[in-house]
Amino acid sequence: MGAIVSAELSGAPIATGLRSDEAQVRLERYGPNDPAPRSRRPLVFELFHLLLNPLVIILLIAGTISGILGDRIDALIIFVMMLLSIAIDFFQTYRSQRAIEQLRQQVSPTTTVLRDGKWQEIDHRGVVPGDIVRLCAGDLVPADGLLLEARDIYVQQGALTGESLPVEKHADAGHPEAADTFPSSEVFLGTSVVSGTGIAQIVATGQETA
Repeated sequence: MGAIVSAELSGAPIATGLRSDEAQVRLERYGPNDPAPRSRRPLVFELFHLLLNPLVIILLIAGTISGILGDRIDALIIFVMMLLSIAIDFFQTYRSQRAIEQLRQQVSPTTTVLRDGKWQEIDHRGVVPGDIVRLCAGDLVPADGLLLEARDIYVQQGALTGESLPVEKHADAGHPEAADTFPSSEVFLGTSVVSGTGIAQIVATGQETA
């Protein structure tokens, strides 16, 4: 986290946030704000996987034997059944992948960031180091950041620390507690705001987060 702070935050604008063009440059440099990038298998791989299905292999062997023994009609019927089975499974797999991707886009969480001097909602994957984000009760923290402002803000970070109760956070961006793994002046990706409001500057995104 420290490397990104020194490289990107020292001259980052606070009052107006990042410019859109600068945010795009950083997005290309650091990649999407996704700690576990989704890897979608190519459709060719899915087709190959279907061909390795035990039922398909049995039908293939049965059809081949029938053809060798001269029973061409049975062999043709078996091969047609096999092809239909593969086609139906392939279509269902393709349709389910499309449905999952559309659902992801519909429920993708958004974040309020300060860009070009204006607060705006963007997809959380577009957050970059140096962004100024606004946090309110009920929000998921989009990435690791330093609090610039905090008003009675409590964050549930039990997934990281094991604490059962929400933790109060304080604005102290210039002097984070170096000895503390999870300082009270920092917020972390995957935690949630229980109450209060705050403004934070993002210091790490994606796989660079805690």
